[in-house]
Amino acid sequence: MDPRRSGQDVLRCTLCEASETSRHCVVCHMHLCVDCIEKHLSDKTSFHNVIPFHEYLSTFQYPYCSHHPTKKCELLCEQCNIPICASCISCGQHLGHKALDILEELESKRKQIKKDLHELDKIIYPDYIDAVSSEHSQKANMEEKSEKLAEIVNNKERLGAMKLTALSRKCNPKLTI
Repeated sequence: MDPRRSGQDVLRCTLCEASETSRHCVVCHMHLCVDCIEKHLSDKTSFHNVIPFHEYLSTFQYPYCSHHPTKKCELLCEQCNIPICASCISCGQHLGHKALDILEELESKRKQIKKDLHELDKIIYPDYIDAVSSEHSQKANMEEKSEKLAEIVNNKERLGAMKLTALSRKCNPKLTI
């Protein structure tokens, strides 16, 4: 199977498109493999800042503005719930809207998610497990009672058939059933 078409593929180097990424150039926004780092750094037309890829993934990257592609969004429009740049406010696209610091909002959302996960782990999931366990025991109890009821009905049916046979013989002794 072609690894470039696989859904489980690793991130590939931007230059050679073959090797796995191990570094990232923050300035050029390029993923680099070990073999291509020197080639990339040899380009003296611009400054380079190559960092380990795991560092790149662990630091927040401000998104680029969809209306002003050269600007990074450092704000979040509360009404529209989208990242915006300072130019979006100054050109009137979000005039009168409340602009929030995107990092503060990110931290606020992160805290809310942690709180929700804690509630899920400590309250909701244990209650769910208890309910499932209770349901299984209730089902087993109902099956046991159902079997007992079926046995009682069968016994009553046999007893009724025996009484009917006895009554029929009593009324007509020549009848064989």
